[in-house]
Amino acid sequence: MEIGVGNVSSTMKTSSMGAETERTSGWPAEHMPGNPVGPLMPVAQAQERLLGLVASRVTAEELVPLDLARGRVLSRPVIARWALPGCDNSEMDGFAVRADDCATASPTTPARLPVAGDARAGAVIGALARGTVVAIATGAAVPLGADAVVPIEDTRQDGQGGVLLLVAPRPGQHVRHAGQDLESGKVMLPQGRRLRPVDIAACAAVGGSSVWVRRRPRVAVLSGGDELVPVGAVPAPHQVTDSNAAMLAAAVSEAGGEVIALGIVGDSPDLLRERLDGASGCDLLITSGGVSVGRYDYVRQVVGELGSIEAWRVAMRPGKPLLIGRVGDMPMLGLPGNPVSAAVTFELFGRPALLALQGASQVQRRHVALRAGEELDTPADLETYLRVRLTDASDGIPVATLSGGQRSSMLRSLTDAEALLIVPVGMSRAPAGTLLTGLELG
Repeated sequence: MEIGVGNVSSTMKTSSMGAETERTSGWPAEHMPGNPVGPLMPVAQAQERLLGLVASRVTAEELVPLDLARGRVLSRPVIARWALPGCDNSEMDGFAVRADDCATASPTTPARLPVAGDARAGAVIGALARGTVVAIATGAAVPLGADAVVPIEDTRQDGQGGVLLLVAPRPGQHVRHAGQDLESGKVMLPQGRRLRPVDIAACAAVGGSSVWVRRRPRVAVLSGGDELVPVGAVPAPHQVTDSNAAMLAAAVSEAGGEVIALGIVGDSPDLLRERLDGASGCDLLITSGGVSVGRYDYVRQVVGELGSIEAWRVAMRPGKPLLIGRVGDMPMLGLPGNPVSAAVTFELFGRPALLALQGASQVQRRHVALRAGEELDTPADLETYLRVRLTDASDGIPVATLSGGQRSSMLRSLTDAEALLIVPVGMSRAPAGTLLTGLELG
């Protein structure tokens, strides 16, 4: 397996278990040098395969209080219990008027009208008598009879209990009408929306104290490799910290899932089968490492025995050794072991699958137009995802420059990246200035 920065190549590792070494002392026939391992699958097709596996497994719905709903996906639309706003109200501090009472007002010929009252936010005031005005605060209900608001900066006090209006308002000016934002009984938020903080505000504004959402998917996460040690342990020179487990736990949580940590399993098919029992009852299994063609890479073999393989090896960099399949009837995603490969493939496959399990209407991150800030050389047969920083440009299209080294073991350049710049299959050279597509990173 090839997990971690600076790990020993999977083709050179020796097993710590003598019996296992004896059983696997030769290369499997399908992995023999020069023996074909099948064509590479396009990224889009592999994504469709995984989304197809989870399409019928959307989680059940549950009712949760609004203060626990951020990041959850609505299983039912949010319907307004009342109109927004609930009454005609002022969008400015100023004076509520009848527009025809001051139709000729101007800075040189102001209209002088007496102030008949004060409308405060949250209070109710009587009707506005013709030929008078009412001082009004932003958000305060507009008195019956008033049809416009003159902002306070367009007025002057006359010192005699009246006000000088320096402009002639149009009927309806600076008035927010009842139901202008949303009418009672209308949809505020649709089913499938993943709730952001502003969406929580919208739910509260129309009377929702709780919402129907999809249950968080349970995601089993397993790391494989004899070389791995848990986070917090001090690795020997020949060992590697299992950073993938920490990354995947955070990434699964960010995507709305609940992590079931299966820990680390050594390079043994028997141990792998035993550990996969811990994934029973989960909605998705994600492994890292052991999906390539090394002599100690057993994930493909074991998944084939316990379920089925839908895709293996994808035409992308980083992340070509990727496995999509089932363990029993549970969808599984086998990520590469190198940390950047694992992170990038989770973004492209794992995150969308988790959102699809929650019934989200939008499962992919937003793609944006980017312009290459330097000449790029990439393999023509692979869809390449480059870690880039972004700078603004005069034409509005951000310029993307590499954030550092692009090897799949170089995690620092991913932490410095703001987006993944996508160089499509068939393009081996992209001169500076080439218009490409990028994937914004959260």
